[in-house]
Amino acid sequence: MIEMEEKANPQQNTTFIFIQHFPEIHDEERTIVVDSVASVDEAPRASHWVRWRFFYVAIALLLVASLVTAYLVYLWVFPIAIVTIVPKSEQVATKLDIVVATGQAQDGQVPGRLLSPLTMSLSQTVPVTGKTHLEAQSARGTITFYNAALYPQSIVAGTLLANADGVQIVTDLDTIVPPGQLATNGQATASAHAVLPGPGGNIAANSIYGPCCLLNIQASNGAFQGGQEATTYQSVTQVDIERAVITLNAQLDQSATAALSTQIHDGEQLAMAPCEQSVSSDHKAGDKATQVQVTVNAVCTGLVYNAKAFAIPLERASSKPDGDYRLHGELQTVIQSAQRGDNEGTYRLTVESRGTWVYSFSAASLDRLKASVAGKSAGEAMRVLRRANGVQNVNVRGDVPQDVSKVRVVIVIGG
Repeated sequence: MIEMEEKANPQQNTTFIFIQHFPEIHDEERTIVVDSVASVDEAPRASHWVRWRFFYVAIALLLVASLVTAYLVYLWVFPIAIVTIVPKSEQVATKLDIVVATGQAQDGQVPGRLLSPLTMSLSQTVPVTGKTHLEAQSARGTITFYNAALYPQSIVAGTLLANADGVQIVTDLDTIVPPGQLATNGQATASAHAVLPGPGGNIAANSIYGPCCLLNIQASNGAFQGGQEATTYQSVTQVDIERAVITLNAQLDQSATAALSTQIHDGEQLAMAPCEQSVSSDHKAGDKATQVQVTVNAVCTGLVYNAKAFAIPLERASSKPDGDYRLHGELQTVIQSAQRGDNEGTYRLTVESRGTWVYSFSAASLDRLKASVAGKSAGEAMRVLRRANGVQNVNVRGDVPQDVSKVRVVIVIGG
C-alpha cells in the first residue's frame, strides 16, 4: 500500500511530498491452509503471477516518483508571477535634402555616378470601353449659284432646292451673288444640307442643275455626303489609353530597374531611374474601334550613390524622442524626388527617413519595477506598473511574491 504525506515549510516557501510504501495484506493470505501438494502444472502459474504483480507495483512507483519530480522541477524553474510589459514606442519621420555628386564629391556631398542609358519600348493592345451614339445625320455639301443679271442678287438662307429624285436641299446662309459681265456670269457658293437626315441625302454632284430661286439665277450642287441613320458604336476613350500607359509604365519601371541593376557595383544603391517617355496609339480618343494598341517608348538612365556615405547624413538628421529610447530595427528611407543640383554633375535628392524608437528598460530599472510591486496582487501590480515610465501596456499573471527573484519580466515589442 502507498501513502503520500504533504508537508509545507512556510519559512522556505517550499513544498515537500513524502511517499511511504506498505506491503498489502490480503484476507486470503492471513490464514494458510495446506490441503494438498500443488501439482506440477500449478506451481509455474503461481510463480508467473507473482513476478508480474511485482512488475506492476514497480511501474506504479516509478510513475509516482516521476510526477513528484516534475512538480518539484516546475516549482523551481517557473516563477510564481510573470510580468509582461509592452514598452512605449514612437514613429519618427525626418525629411532632408542630400546632394549626390557624380564627379568629385565635396564636403557634405555623397559620391555617386550615372549609369549608361537604356532604350526601351513596350506595347499593349486593350479592348475599348467607350460607346458613342450618333443621331441621324443630314448629308452636307455646297450649292453654287450663277447670276446672269447685270446686278447682284441675294439668295436668302433656307432657300429650298430639289433634284430630279425629289431629294430636298436647303441653304444654310444668306448668299450675295455678284452681277454677270455679259460673257460671264457672276457666281457664289453657299453651304447647304439635306432636309431629311439619313443616307438618302447623299447625292452626286450636279444632280441639281438648272434655273432656280430668282430670275437669271441658276444653280448646281457639289457632292453631298455624311448622311446616315442614328447609330451606336464602340469607341476609344482617353481612359482606355491612359490605363494602358499606366500598365506599360509599371512594366517599364521594373524592366529598367532590373536592367540598370546589372550596372550597380557593391556598396552602391540605385537612387532613381528617370525615363523620358513618348506615347503613341493606333487610334485616338473618340475613334470607332473595338481595341486600341498603345506604345510607350522610353530612354532611361540611373543614378547610384555610395550607401555608407548616404547613411551618414541620415543618421545625423534622425531625431530621437526624449528619454531612454533606442532605434528598433533600421531606418526606412524613401527618395521622394530627385532633381538636378545647382552645380554641374550634382543631383539633389529629397529623402524621408522613418524609424521606430522603443523605450529601453535597463536591468536596474527592471529591478526597480519588480521591487515596486513586491507582495501586491496581480491587479494592484498592473495599476502600479501602468504609471511607470516607458510602459505602454502591462499584464501580470499571478500575484507578485515578496521574493522578487520569483518574478519574471517579459518585454514584448510590437511589430
